Amino acid sequence: VKANDSKMYFLPCEHCGHLNPAENEYLTLCRKCGKKLRNSFIEWKKSHPEGNFSQWQEQICVRPEVFEEEKSEILKRNRKLAIILSLTGLLLAGLFTLIYFNKEKIEKSVISALSTPADLLEKEWYKKVYPETGIYLETPWEMQPADIKIPETPGDIIVSQLAFQASGKAGIFNIMLFEITFKDGIPINLEAAAEGAIEQIKNQEQIENLKTEIINTELDGTEAVVVRGAFTRMGIRMQFRHLLFKNGSSLGQLVVSYPKGDERAAKAVERIFNSIKIIQNE
Repeated sequence: VKANDSKMYFLPCEHCGHLNPAENEYLTLCRKCGKKLRNSFIEWKKSHPEGNFSQWQEQICVRPEVFEEEKSEILKRNRKLAIILSLTGLLLAGLFTLIYFNKEKIEKSVISALSTPADLLEKEWYKKVYPETGIYLETPWEMQPADIKIPETPGDIIVSQLAFQASGKAGIFNIMLFEITFKDGIPINLEAAAEGAIEQIKNQEQIENLKTEIINTELDGTEAVVVRGAFTRMGIRMQFRHLLFKNGSSLGQLVVSYPKGDERAAKAVERIFNSIKIIQNE
C-alpha cells in the first residue's frame, strides 16, 4: 500500500529522532540509525487487527505541515530519553560495582565454596509489599534500603528513586529492586533502556565474555523487558537476570545475579521472579 505523495506521513524514530517517510506497511527499521521502530505498522496491527494503513498513518505518524514542530518536540523527548538510557545503564553498572564481587566480602579462601545454602529453598522467605514502590516480592533474605548514587540530571526529569538490596553468602548471590520515578510526559522505552544497560556493563572493568539476550514480556499486563545474561569476572562465571518494567510514570528494575551452575540459586531466581507483582500502578 502506497501513501499519497501529497499527504506524506513520517514515522518518528524513538532512538535517534529521525522522521522516516511512511510510504508503505513494510517500514520496520529507522533509515538513519537502523534500529527497530516500535510503532511500525506491523507492530501497531498486533493491537489494532481491524485497523488499516491509512488509520495507522493518521494515528501514529506526523504530517509535513507539522514536520518542524513535531521534529523539535521529538528531539526534546529523545534528549530526555537519552538521559534515561544513560541513567539506567549507569545504575546497572553501579549495581555491578556495588553488589558483585565486593572485595571486602569475598576472599580467595571462600571462592571455592560459593554455592548457596542447602536450606535456601526450604527456609521461610520474606514476603513483602514495598509501599514506596507498590511492588510485592518474595526473597530468601530481607531486603534492606540501598544507597545508590545516580548521576546528576536536569530537574525536570526525575521525581524520586528508591533501591532495596539483599545478598547471600560472600555477597555473590545478589538481589536488587530499584525504582526511579520520572515527571509526567517523560518517555520510557524499556528495550532501549535495556540496550543502554548492556552497553554500560560492557564497559565495566574485569567483565569478560559477556553474553546477553533481551526478551519482550509483560508483568501484570504492563509492558516489561527481561535481560538474561552471563559474564566472567575475577575468574568466576556469573549469570544474571534483569527485569525492567513500567509502573505508572516509574521505571522499575529487579536484578538478580548468582554463580553459574548453582542449581539451588537458579531455582531461587525462578521463585523470586515468579513472585513479583505490581500492587499499585498510579
